[in-house]
Amino acid sequence: MASFVIVEPPAGSKAETVIVKDGFAVLGFLVPPLWLAWHRLWLEAITVALLLVVLDWLARGGGYGVFAAMVSFAVSVLVGLEGARLRVAALERKGWHQASYIDARNEEEAEARFAFARFGVAA
Repeated sequence: MASFVIVEPPAGSKAETVIVKDGFAVLGFLVPPLWLAWHRLWLEAITVALLLVVLDWLARGGGYGVFAAMVSFAVSVLVGLEGARLRVAALERKGWHQASYIDARNEEEAEARFAFARFGVAA
């Protein structure tokens, strides 16, 4: 079973509830800046992209190849592990709040469990 974070919009907003899978983001690990940009985490995407460019520059011209590779790998692992948390934190900064944390097989089941717990009806 996977874990999902249910994040609700501020009161009065017409936005839909967001369900974020809490787990390792494989694409966040493989292509961190693109994954962050895809999820509209612009500041984080720009920061990671600039960091990776600087690390590439250090590896090519500065003779810090091993150091640059280790830090680049660490950044990729960090985005992979904490990507979901970054998404939730970005929504919270916009006034959203965590409504629930649900274990389910997939996103549809998480949505159904949340609807049943919140409203007493199946989704």
